[in-house]
Amino acid sequence: MKHWLTIVLLGFVCCILSAQVGEDVEAAFRRAAAGAPLRAVFIGGSITQDGKGWIGDWLEKTFPESPVVVHNVGMSATGSSLGVFRLRRDVIAAQPDIVFLEFAVNDGGMSDESTIRFLESIVVRLKSQRNPPAVVFLETAAKNKSNRARHHAVAKHYDLLEIDLQVALDSHLSKNRIPWESLMGDAVHPNRKGHAFYGEVIAGKLAPFAERARKSPDPRASAPVKLPKPLSTKPLLLDADMQVIPLMKGWTKAFSVGYWWDMFLQGTVRSSRKGAVMHLPFRGTVAGVMFAMSPKYGKFLASVDGVFPKVIRTNTRHGYSAVILADNLLPGEHMLTIRVPEGENEVHLAYLLTAGGSETGGCPVPGRKFTSELVTEVLPAKVWEISGPYGSEHICVDGPTPALNTVYPPEPGSGKTGAIWKKLSGEEEFVDLFRRTGLKNRGVNYVRTTIRCEKERCVFLGVTLDYFGKVWLNGELLKVFDSMHGGVREPVMIPVVLKKGENELLLKVHAGSAGNEFSASLNHLK
Repeated sequence: MKHWLTIVLLGFVCCILSAQVGEDVEAAFRRAAAGAPLRAVFIGGSITQDGKGWIGDWLEKTFPESPVVVHNVGMSATGSSLGVFRLRRDVIAAQPDIVFLEFAVNDGGMSDESTIRFLESIVVRLKSQRNPPAVVFLETAAKNKSNRARHHAVAKHYDLLEIDLQVALDSHLSKNRIPWESLMGDAVHPNRKGHAFYGEVIAGKLAPFAERARKSPDPRASAPVKLPKPLSTKPLLLDADMQVIPLMKGWTKAFSVGYWWDMFLQGTVRSSRKGAVMHLPFRGTVAGVMFAMSPKYGKFLASVDGVFPKVIRTNTRHGYSAVILADNLLPGEHMLTIRVPEGENEVHLAYLLTAGGSETGGCPVPGRKFTSELVTEVLPAKVWEISGPYGSEHICVDGPTPALNTVYPPEPGSGKTGAIWKKLSGEEEFVDLFRRTGLKNRGVNYVRTTIRCEKERCVFLGVTLDYFGKVWLNGELLKVFDSMHGGVREPVMIPVVLKKGENELLLKVHAGSAGNEFSASLNHLK
C-alpha cells in the first residue's frame, strides 16, 4: 500500500510540476543553448508589425550557439479573429519553437466569448502540433487601458507565460514621473523609445528562463503538453485556414492593389465586369472572406447556402478587412455566393476563410446558390428626428459606456417626459451625428422616423452604427449592439414585420471611439 501511495504522490507532484508557467519557454531555450535552432514568431496587429521582433538581437546574444530566426508576422488592424485563420500560413509554416501572441488591444471590440474562443483555438492548435512551440502572451499597453482580462484568463488556463506590458509601462511612467508621450506615439502605438522599452521588458521577463536553460542545455528538451477542457462553450476552430480565391468568369487576377498591404494579400481576384458573380463550394462550419478596401471600390453581397445576403462595403477606407459570413453551420458541404450588384465599382477579394472542415457528418452536396437580387430602400437623413445628446460625460474607448444602458427620456418605457426632437435634413444615407452635435467619441443620441405601409410587409431592416446602440420598432426592442458587429458601414440585417399603417422606428446611437454615425434601410429580395 505504501508503495502504491508513493507512486500516486509522485504522479501528483509530476502533474504539478508539469503545470509550471513558462516551462515550455525554458524547454525551447534549453534546446537553443545546446545549439538547436530557435525560430521565434511574433503574431499580432500593427504594434507587433512596428515592433520588428523586439528581442531578435537579445536572442542572438543570449544563444550564440543557436541559429536564431525571428519571423515578424504582425498585421495592422487585425486581432485574434483573423489570427486564427492566419495560423497555418503565417505561424505553423515557419516551424516555430516559440510563438508570441499580441492581440489584447485589437481584440478590444469583441465579446468575451468570441475573444476566448479565438485565443483558445490558437493556443490549442499550436500545442497540438507534432513539435508544439512555447507560447507567450504579450499584452501591450493602451492609454485608456484595454480589456486584457480575457487574455489573462486563457494564459492562466493553459499555464502560459504572459508579459503584461501595460503594467510595466504604467509603473515605469509613474516611477520616473514622465508623460505617456515620452514612450508612446499615440494611444496604443509605441514610438522608437517605446519599442525599445518593450524589448527590454520582454527580454527581462524571459531572462530567468534563459539563465536556467544555459545551465542545463539539452537539444531534445521538451515540456509536457496537457490540454485542459476548453473555457469556450463553442467548438474551437482547430483547422481554420485561408484559401486563395480561385479565378472564375467575370473575375481577373490582380497581382497588386498598389499599396504596402500587398504583402498581406499576395494578390486579389478582381471583379472585371458589372454584376460579377461567383459560387464557391466549401466544407466546414464557419465561413468568411478577406478583401481589399479603397474609396474607389464598391460593395458586394455574400450569401451562404442561398440565405439572405450580407452587404459588404469595401469603399469606406483604404486597406483590407475580413468578415465572418456564417458560424455554427452543420458539418458538411456548403455554398458561398458572392455577387457584385449591377452598377457597383469593382471589388477585390483576397481569401476564403473556413473552419470546421475536418468535422465528420453533414451533407456531401453543397447548399443552394444565391440567385436573387437585393432591393434596398434607404431611409435618408431628412426622414429622421433627433433627440440628444445624452450621457456625454462618458468617453468611449473600446466598448460601450454606461450611457448605452442608461434610460433617458426618449426611451420606450422610461416614464419620463421632456425629450426635445429636432428634424434632420439632407439626402445622405449615412447620417453623421458628429457634424451635427460636435461629439465624436462620447454620448448617445436617439433618432426616430415613421415608416408608412399600405399593407403588412416582411422585410429586413438594415442598420449600421458607429458603433454601439439599440433598435426599437413600434416600442419593441429588436436588437442591442454592445460588442463587435463588423465594419462601421456594414449593415446588420434584422428581419421585421411592418404592420399596415404607421410604424415608428427608434434608434439609440452610441458614439464609437472615433466616429458617430448611423444608417437604416429596408431590404427585400426581388
